[in-house]
Amino acid sequence: MISRHRRAAAPLTMNGVLFVQGEHQVMAYDAYNGILLWERKIPNVVRDIVSHDCSNLAADEMSFFVATGGKCLRLAAETGDILNTYAIPDPKSGGRWGYIATEGGTLFGTRTPRKRDCNALFAIDVASGETLWVHQGKAIHQPSISLGDGRVFFVDDNTATQARREALKRRVGQLTPAEAERVLKDAPVRTALCLDAVTGKQVWSRPMDLTGGIGGPYWSALGSMVRNDVLVLFGIYMDGHYWRDFFAGQFESRRILAINAGDGSTLWEKHIGYRVRPLIINETLHAEPWAYDLRTGKQVTRTNPISGREEPWQFARPGHHCGCPAASPNVLFFRSQHIGYYDLVGDHGVTHFSTQRTGCWINFIFGNGLIMVPEASSACMCPFANQTTVVFKPRRDSRAWTKYSMSGTMTPVKSLALNIGAPGDRKDGDGTLWLSYPRPRGSLVFQFKADLKSWSGGGYFKHSPDFVTVAETSSPWLYTSGFRGLRQCKLPLLGEGEGTGRYTVRLHFADLENDQAEARVFDVRLQGAAVLEGFDLVRAAGGKNRAIVREFSGIDVTDVLTIDLATKAKNPPAQKGPVLQAIEVSRERMLTAGLLAPSFLLNNAGPTGTKDVRIANHKDAAFDGILRVKAPEGFSVVPSDVPVHVPTGEEKALPVTVTVAGKPARGDYPLTFRLLRKDGSVEAEAKNTIEFLGDRQRVVVKAVSDLYVGASFPKTNRHTNATVLLDGGHSKIGDDSHHVVYLKFPLDVPGKPLSATLRLFNGSNPTSNGGNVCLTEPWEEATITYENRPLPGRVLGNVGRVESTATLVVPLDISLEGKQALYLAIDPINCDGTDYLTKESAKPAELVIEFQ
Repeated sequence: MISRHRRAAAPLTMNGVLFVQGEHQVMAYDAYNGILLWERKIPNVVRDIVSHDCSNLAADEMSFFVATGGKCLRLAAETGDILNTYAIPDPKSGGRWGYIATEGGTLFGTRTPRKRDCNALFAIDVASGETLWVHQGKAIHQPSISLGDGRVFFVDDNTATQARREALKRRVGQLTPAEAERVLKDAPVRTALCLDAVTGKQVWSRPMDLTGGIGGPYWSALGSMVRNDVLVLFGIYMDGHYWRDFFAGQFESRRILAINAGDGSTLWEKHIGYRVRPLIINETLHAEPWAYDLRTGKQVTRTNPISGREEPWQFARPGHHCGCPAASPNVLFFRSQHIGYYDLVGDHGVTHFSTQRTGCWINFIFGNGLIMVPEASSACMCPFANQTTVVFKPRRDSRAWTKYSMSGTMTPVKSLALNIGAPGDRKDGDGTLWLSYPRPRGSLVFQFKADLKSWSGGGYFKHSPDFVTVAETSSPWLYTSGFRGLRQCKLPLLGEGEGTGRYTVRLHFADLENDQAEARVFDVRLQGAAVLEGFDLVRAAGGKNRAIVREFSGIDVTDVLTIDLATKAKNPPAQKGPVLQAIEVSRERMLTAGLLAPSFLLNNAGPTGTKDVRIANHKDAAFDGILRVKAPEGFSVVPSDVPVHVPTGEEKALPVTVTVAGKPARGDYPLTFRLLRKDGSVEAEAKNTIEFLGDRQRVVVKAVSDLYVGASFPKTNRHTNATVLLDGGHSKIGDDSHHVVYLKFPLDVPGKPLSATLRLFNGSNPTSNGGNVCLTEPWEEATITYENRPLPGRVLGNVGRVESTATLVVPLDISLEGKQALYLAIDPINCDGTDYLTKESAKPAELVIEFQ
């Protein structure tokens, strides 16, 4: 088989035959049983990097077409016999056969002197071999050729000066003369053409500004697609693992144009920061990770299953993901570390077929009622267990676990279904999406933080639903995982300033270990109030492996839902301790509007500050009342009373100005905010502070360099990751897992520095101590390694205990006076590793400096 890195033509299928290209040969297999039907030797048949060019394979009902060199072979689909050999029209002009397609008894091709571009497009009658027509071009982009509805579409680089001006007229009219001249000179204007597929006569021609479709980071070629009278033009970009660029917005200049295929007029154009080559499915344009209406460009949305808000549809394909998705009307197929697919009908996340990878391009094809994935991992050094062809057939009952993606936040929670310990996310028969916890990892995979604590020896468990039977439920898989020995579970239902909600909570239990009553008896408390006492799980459920649900209504939550579970024994063994498989939360109604109060930083040089007070109304009715702000002595606030009207489902920002109105001492002062109803009663209350610096001022400096070095990679460093890793070692400090963090801050303080505080942001790993912050000698990001690292010097502070995703504040014992830069090391003091966010995550470490 061909090396995956060659990115050769994708397989094809027709009438139960699977066509595959190999080194110096093409092959045909029975799609249903994998039997080799025939193979034919064709020297040098492989075409490289078709991801940026065009395929050399095509098929119709009876034939398999292979373009090689300056000719095209027509092979019998069932036998591989050569039926015809077609030559490029006017072969004396040189070049090879480039593009190939067949429709309605006509073979289409191009003559290309080099990869990607061609100078002639032609049509040949398949039966007779007669050339029907030839269109001469200048530099036709072969990936831009599309065939459909009896027409051929493509883009040629043959645009005259006046046509360029016409294409750019609207754009340059909004620019200065100098900018307009530059755009007229440099903009990638090309001519889009449409030919009649039967006669080759021009139907229409139009110059087009293809800025955002030609050029930019990782650009490779210009592509097109046509469906249902809509022609789509887009840029083809390298499909590497460019998550950092994507999240940093580096792809937002990419632009897609949709054109009326009948006359060449523009239907819509839009900047879309898509990751890889888009594709059309039915009436939807999929531009990973999003989707758009093909005719209008309107972004496709869906209801957030947790918050109930309408949000953009998106999907994730985590892990190594070279290549682009392919699709049938109902399924996306792609590489996502392993073989990955997305059920567009079920819409419940990406599913993985593990132990096997796809190729680096497209090696899957839909047809014959199957999904066929020929082997394409040749030359891969990764330890994937299976290197073989796999073919999938439909099945009625889904056993798939998925990884769900959504763009918005989960709070305020409207409904939440949590499947504890499950291997992935899954929808039940009623359409409820059950999210697994702990959450599966991966870019764009939805994440949230819950807090589950165990009794001694407790922890997550999971069994295969194929081998464990659970009665009294239509979703037995829901009970084959869970947490045994669970002591407490905290779920975030409402964010700060979102109000108080009343919820119904359903707890799902099954005992998979004990078959006798009194084996597992425990109490359950919600928000500190007892809801189950002496709950005998086996007795209540009627035996072992039997599901039972307990429902509790009227549970009020302002931030987190707290579930406590306990037995009479102070430290029960896991087999006897509380067990919980799943949690459902449904909001009955919101009780109050939310109030989010700002803090203020003032000093004598800047005695006034204005910030927004945010009011969120998720209640069923509009809120009308007054916002009242009370300032402490020495300060004034304007306005102190503000009339408030917030419609249901909306938020409002009300500006409030605080001013120093006396001579307060340096320090923190309380600021009280009350949201009052019309009758004067309190709807919500919030407090924050005025931090008054007096004669001092403050500047926050972000780290310009953040990296870590490690004993396991002694001659390099890690300076491009989203987090830096700190670890004393695997089993002892200084072993092969020793990692040290280095930070650099530029200093240009407009006054005399008085104090310095380091602010760190934890990535995800908690630890008992986040290390000593130490002064170091200067170092360079490009050259520092574990071998030559400057050793940590004087200890300036200690990070202390680190909670997951916490913000850490570390006062530093140092004078910054006279320094132009501060070089720091964070030196680990235990073997309990942690990580901190970096500038690549857009949340680097900060140095907070006060000065006069």
